[in-house]
Amino acid sequence: MDIVLFESQITYTKEVMNTLFKAWFFKSKLWLIFLLPIAPIIVGIVMIIESGDFTALALGISLEIIMLLIIFIRYKVNSKYNYARACEQNNGQEVTNTVQFFDDKILITNNLTGNRINYDYSFVKKIVDDKQLILLLTKAKISIIIDKTLFVVGNAEGLIAFVKTKLNTSQNA
Repeated sequence: MDIVLFESQITYTKEVMNTLFKAWFFKSKLWLIFLLPIAPIIVGIVMIIESGDFTALALGISLEIIMLLIIFIRYKVNSKYNYARACEQNNGQEVTNTVQFFDDKILITNNLTGNRINYDYSFVKKIVDDKQLILLLTKAKISIIIDKTLFVVGNAEGLIAFVKTKLNTSQNA
């Protein structure tokens, strides 16, 4: 029988879903979208200095505000939608999973239904270390979520080091 090296529980609460999307957003390259309207703002400042025309500056600031609103609304809607969908798929209850790490696989078990999913470490593309969560981002754009405070076996620091060695091994193979 396989030996469990690390084990943690995770309950998909609204707060966890918000943290998941926040961590995913800021660890991805999407935050660069915030920088796009900066060019018109800079051009607007130069135009003000040169001719006193505020048009480009107003356009740049308007674009920045619109981009921020779109991203914020999308983030909130996605978070609420995914929380509701997870509860719906779990008979109206919040999903609680046990995530176990073995030497050769990751096993996720739904505590209510008993359904199990196995992942090979080669399936994991990236590890994201957030304040509350550890996210393992997969090649299929699935996030394996681990709560740092709910370890039953091992700890967060050990898991991060372990998964990084597995990522290096699978990338070099």
